[in-house]
Amino acid sequence: MSAEAGTRGRVVLVGGGPGADDLITVRGLDRLLSADVVITDRLAPVGLLGRLSPDVEVIDAARLPGRATLTYDQITGLMIERARAGKTVVRLKGGDPFVFAHGAQEVESCTAAGIPVEVVPGVTSATAAPVLAGVPLTSTDGAAGFTVVSGHLHPDDPQADSTGQRSRAAGPPWSSSWACGSCRPSSAGSSPTACPRTRRRHALLARASASSVLCTPGSPNCRPLSSRQG
Repeated sequence: MSAEAGTRGRVVLVGGGPGADDLITVRGLDRLLSADVVITDRLAPVGLLGRLSPDVEVIDAARLPGRATLTYDQITGLMIERARAGKTVVRLKGGDPFVFAHGAQEVESCTAAGIPVEVVPGVTSATAAPVLAGVPLTSTDGAAGFTVVSGHLHPDDPQADSTGQRSRAAGPPWSSSWACGSCRPSSAGSSPTACPRTRRRHALLARASASSVLCTPGSPNCRPLSSRQG
């Protein structure tokens, strides 16, 4: 979709889902196929790029630990530059743009530059992985909520270790998420005493994590969770 000279472009942040190409939303795919420029992340469903028109500009903005193709300032700069040229720019991300991502900062930068921005939600792996593993995050006879916690923290965070990872000494902040309604703390400030139902749920989670997959079976990057690093 080519823009006419002098028209104002826009930026669309698209959540591409948890990895498999067919887990992007219908709206997300629609926006992707309408793009003039696509800026991709490392975890984005890049298999969908083959559906784009040959004249669409694709920019690889993948970032790996210790190696980055572009800085965040360069990425937002490209988004703003292309949009000012009248282009529709799709920022294709893995998961959801606002879950452990820089979507909020990108929206802020584009808005400050006067660029219209649309955000298309995506399926985050925080909920997709348990679903694909057959593990319910909530149930009518058990947990009424769940917590999503990042393993990466700002270096100044008191719970971070020297590498910016969440320190093991801080303890797992999600430890009570699998407690059922009949579990009660044994003392003030302590973790709930696990009843048989909760222990069964933990056993289920352990079994599922050893055999579950997060992607389309048969794809090159598809392997059991137990064989993944990190």
